[in-house]
Amino acid sequence: TITDKDYAENRGNAFQVDLTHSFSDNIFLRVTAAETTKFTDMFNLVGCCTNAANEFTGASNVEIRDNDNTNYYVDFTAADVEIGNTFHTFIAGAQRDESEGVTEVYRMNGGSAALRAAMMDAVPSAPGGYPVTPYNTLTGEGRNPDGTVQMNITRQQAVSLPVMFRAAGVGGVSGTLGNAVPGWTESTSYFVMDQIKATGDNLRISIAGDQ
Repeated sequence: TITDKDYAENRGNAFQVDLTHSFSDNIFLRVTAAETTKFTDMFNLVGCCTNAANEFTGASNVEIRDNDNTNYYVDFTAADVEIGNTFHTFIAGAQRDESEGVTEVYRMNGGSAALRAAMMDAVPSAPGGYPVTPYNTLTGEGRNPDGTVQMNITRQQAVSLPVMFRAAGVGGVSGTLGNAVPGWTESTSYFVMDQIKATGDNLRISIAGDQ
């Protein structure tokens, strides 16, 4: 269901620099550095509007995600080295990935009677304590002229109320308490590879090691 206060923003950047240095026709060094960032900020209504009793059972939802990934790659290649009746391409290199991100989620589940009761006092402007005006499919009540559903709480309330209700032990909510703790992963790998070509182009063998 699309509400009259739905909000979504997505921003991203991707940068990559590649450098290849040739020492000769078959010996070269390759270096790559890349960075990707993605930011998402979303406020919307998830799920349907009402149940058979005309009670809102969807969920108002705010999600904030900020992610950053950096990758470094380097390899040294000696190609088509003739050894006897075989040709070898030796590749040795390393790769490092660094990722970090923060995710914040604030959600109010309208199917929770405890939450609806709590919202009656917290949000007087929301009829029946609902974050949206229940939409009646028979009368059309609760619909705007443009067809959107009337969401009665602001984005700021959709962030602050789940935190407040969760701290008070009210069911039917999820919210990030305090500052969101960023998560991160780091990994480094090294590899050595010998690509063997024999009997023309009819047989190729690749032997690789990775850690």
